[in-house]
Amino acid sequence: MNMDARTACYVIAAASAGYIILTLVRPIIVGGRLRITIPWRVPCIGETAVFRRDGKRIIATVIATGGDLLLPDRTICRLPPDGNPVADIMYELLARHPDVEEVPVGCIYIQRRGITAIVPLSTRVGAILI
Repeated sequence: MNMDARTACYVIAAASAGYIILTLVRPIIVGGRLRITIPWRVPCIGETAVFRRDGKRIIATVIATGGDLLLPDRTICRLPPDGNPVADIMYELLARHPDVEEVPVGCIYIQRRGITAIVPLSTRVGAILI
């Protein structure tokens, strides 16, 4: 095969661009469907997250982040914004209740098919774009 310098440059540029795209935006197949993820971005509340547990990729919806409170009826009390003393007092009163669970900082609380769990961000959680 005879390849001139311009064609060789195009091939190298295409391979480099493909490598960068696969590194920054990682396509994965979960449940027979192609998903596009951003591995280093922590998903926010309401977004879909992907992580590995026991060698399997799991996709779930984030319903709380670190510092949020899980009330006994499984409703979420969000961390109050800074500088709001009334919200801080209410948050502290709720946090002292024995049936209230706080999502640890550095973790997210996910829900999938009615099952909920706390997942540490150290398990390489990524946000799903598509």
